[in-house]
Amino acid sequence: MKRRYIVIFLFLTLSSLLIFILYPRKLKDSDDFIKKARTVIPISDAQTVMIDYAGMVIEHSDALMWFISGNENQEHYYLPMECSINNDGTYTYCTTYEPIIRADDVGVAYWKNGYCFLVNNPKCKYIRIRKQSGQEIEVEINKYPYIYNSDDIPREYVFLDSNKKELPFSE
Repeated sequence: MKRRYIVIFLFLTLSSLLIFILYPRKLKDSDDFIKKARTVIPISDAQTVMIDYAGMVIEHSDALMWFISGNENQEHYYLPMECSINNDGTYTYCTTYEPIIRADDVGVAYWKNGYCFLVNNPKCKYIRIRKQSGQEIEVEINKYPYIYNSDDIPREYVFLDSNKKELPFSE
């Protein structure tokens, strides 16, 4: 009889633990976003490095959140993290993306059949995008970090300073 209670207790404990681990936790605010980012960012010092929430782009019921790790004395890592938006205004983690470009001051990710740019350089005042059709557009950047989402796959994009001169960046 005692053995039966022990087996039932272990079963209930393990079931509760599995439900807690497997059930997606709802993310409510930037503190929750950063805690989740620490668990998925592919850097060795993820638990101790400074991670900032940079902002998000929303497309229908999905959000692409951007995070920046490091500080002025460390190399930055730009993490795009996709979440679904719940009816109650919370978010549920879906996946992360590897940035296509991860430069000192720019992160670019392919998302939802387009590109999402994170610009973290106050010298950058414009992004010039040449579309596949040949049409060119210039997007003015008005805050930092700045996120721009394009539903078109650009043929070329250039980051420009206030004089519209190309900014060099290192990958």
